[in-house]
Amino acid sequence: MAKQLWANIRTNLKFYRRNKLLLLIGLFFLFIWGVSAVPALFYISNRQKFQIIQMILEQSGWFINFFVAALGVLTVFHHLSSRSYKMVVTKPCTPETWLLANFLSAMLMSAFLNLAVLVLSAVLFAVWAIPFQWGVAYIALDGILRSAILFSILSYLTILVHPFIAVLAVLVINEYMFYQLIVLVSAGLKNATLWSRKVFFGVVKYGFYVLYLLVPTLFPLALKTQKIYSGLKMRPSDLKYFGTTFAYTLVICALLYFLSDYSLKKKRLI
Repeated sequence: MAKQLWANIRTNLKFYRRNKLLLLIGLFFLFIWGVSAVPALFYISNRQKFQIIQMILEQSGWFINFFVAALGVLTVFHHLSSRSYKMVVTKPCTPETWLLANFLSAMLMSAFLNLAVLVLSAVLFAVWAIPFQWGVAYIALDGILRSAILFSILSYLTILVHPFIAVLAVLVINEYMFYQLIVLVSAGLKNATLWSRKVFFGVVKYGFYVLYLLVPTLFPLALKTQKIYSGLKMRPSDLKYFGTTFAYTLVICALLYFLSDYSLKKKRLI
């Protein structure tokens, strides 16, 4: 299994390198980041330099998430729409190995990109004589976990439906949407006068709340880690948040992995 896993990972990395669409996505976002970051380099105050580093971390984080999501969608869709997956699993290579290789390949790319952003931030801290903040390292590690969740979600959805529908579902059906629905229904419940309407709104609100808890989130501890992202400062006690996020990511990715494996085995290869 180890040889098959490594062979699939190497194949995926070559696919990333040769895929022109992925290259264009990367160049486009690097261009957008450069256009927005270069004018800020003319500022000279330490506060503005610190804000530049924050901006780099924020924009790079979203870029890495989008890029890894593209890896999940394009890799799975390409292999399933062509004869690649059929040839792989009839060599033989189990769907479990194929799925794990896809996940590990994407995580290698995510780790590399997040490490590059971490190094760039450390260099800017040193060049501008600003004390290094360990919150940058926390954000980089947290970014890898966020990429893992997003990749797993989109990989699973791409197995089930067309990539366009998968991306649209992630953009529309998320915890923020259900939160807004909960607020809307709560207002209706508060203003309801009839007993039947109160029961209806109460049941609907409870249903939306259950869905709000079940839908995977990219920021499971957003309120707890907000200070780390805003001030880039991390205390030793903040490591417990990373541990909780890591456990949450492990559960979500494992669940989606088994669901993806089940869905792949149900697909007809002929």
